[in-house]
Amino acid sequence: RRVIQLRFGLGDGHQRALDEVARRLGTSRETVRQLERHALDKLRRTGRAESLRSYAANS
Repeated sequence: RRVIQLRFGLGDGHQRALDEVARRLGTSRETVRQLERHALDKLRRTGRAESLRSYAANS
C-alpha cells in the first residue's frame, strides 16, 4: 500500500521514482518494482482499480 501511495502521489500529489521510494523504505529498487506490480495486479483482480482512478482524478 505504501509503495503505491508513494509511487503515484496518493495523498500528497507528489509522484516518486522507484529509486526514491526504495530509499524512503530502506529497500532495493527491484523490491519496490515487484511490490508495485503485485499491488497493481491485485487491484486489477479485485476490481478496485476504477475506484482508485476516480480518487486519483479528483485529488
